[in-house]
Amino acid sequence: MTWIPTQDVKRFIVETLSPSYYAAREIKVRFSNISGDWFIENKSADSMNIKANSTYGTERASAYRLLEDALNQFTSAVARWEIERKVPGSPRSDVVLPLAGWRGENGICEERFHELFGNLTFYANCL
Repeated sequence: MTWIPTQDVKRFIVETLSPSYYAAREIKVRFSNISGDWFIENKSADSMNIKANSTYGTERASAYRLLEDALNQFTSAVARWEIERKVPGSPRSDVVLPLAGWRGENGICEERFHELFGNLTFYANCL
């Protein structure tokens, strides 16, 4: 048994994150007496909430996930990927940069690249 009632955690969520009426109804807070784990169910019902994804969370870890981790005494780790780099003149450098990084003995087959991506320019030395 836990010393924090589940309805208090739910009230904290509603007061802090201000989910929509629909999302507030769908989100459930559960505690398992057997495993001692906390669960926040239906977190995705409030996926467009700015407070959950920007103010108190990030686009990679919502406030719901961070709160659930905190209740379970986990240390949250959020990976940050470098996606801002762009290849000059490429409209799809999000595809080109990772593919162009595959070099060496088993590099990218340019013919297969053009077969898959059409007229997308292949930058062999963009990094």
